[in-house]
Amino acid sequence: MLALGALSMFFPMLTLILGLWYCSKNLDIIVQHPYRFILPMYLIPISLVLFTRDNSSVLLSADAIIGVIVPTTIFVFVVRKTYTPDILYALLGAIIVIYGSSRLMLFSEQLYSIFEQAMISVQNILPAQYSGVKTENTMALMKLFYPAVWTLQLIIAMVIGIALFNRQIGLPLRFSDMRVNKWYGLVIILIAPLYLSEAWHPQMWNMLVAYCILPMLQGVSVMIAKLSRIISNPLLNVLIVLILLANSISYIMFTLLGVADQWLDFRKTNTGGISNESNHA
Repeated sequence: MLALGALSMFFPMLTLILGLWYCSKNLDIIVQHPYRFILPMYLIPISLVLFTRDNSSVLLSADAIIGVIVPTTIFVFVVRKTYTPDILYALLGAIIVIYGSSRLMLFSEQLYSIFEQAMISVQNILPAQYSGVKTENTMALMKLFYPAVWTLQLIIAMVIGIALFNRQIGLPLRFSDMRVNKWYGLVIILIAPLYLSEAWHPQMWNMLVAYCILPMLQGVSVMIAKLSRIISNPLLNVLIVLILLANSISYIMFTLLGVADQWLDFRKTNTGGISNESNHA
């Protein structure tokens, strides 16, 4: 776990996937000695802040600790009691989305500086394509949503990590069963007030885009589950969903379907969870 702590500062997406997967290989340690398992991850990121204290180090350490290690810690302590994927999706997703928005507020100067440097490099490589009003508008849109990319990567990493955990412990690996706990929807309460001030609009849009990825994935899983009852060929079902995703309006429809499924449970999924304490008593 010490190595994962160091890796989390430079490859947060990969580290979150590996961290959740590694939990499945050490269930006995998680149940009996959770602190011994998770605390080494904090050592190197915290040491970096204490001994350097420059802005870049603070950003790296904050991303590692809050974006990767804290979600992994919560995963460990939830799994230690009762493994409930829908609650884990909601808890970890909310933490990542909220920190992603806070990250923009705390480190906006550094984040936009990284973006500008990347755009300058692109301009030097492709000067002919980097001109005109249309390109400028595209760049402005990319700059607006650039901070959300980091958050989206971590949410996708979380989904992959939980899927690998499920597979390792022998649970069925079916995307059509994916479900996020309904209380994840309360994150929207934190987003709505940001609309009241124009200065907070960048945070609002980035937080909204990041928030919607889990309900959208849940909406896709509902569609696949429903299609599988009509069409027995799974590849054809995936092809139909991919065709639907070619239309940008479909992303909104899948997101709304996912939000509705969180409260109405169209598939009547079982979210009772798996107790680990009783298995190790």
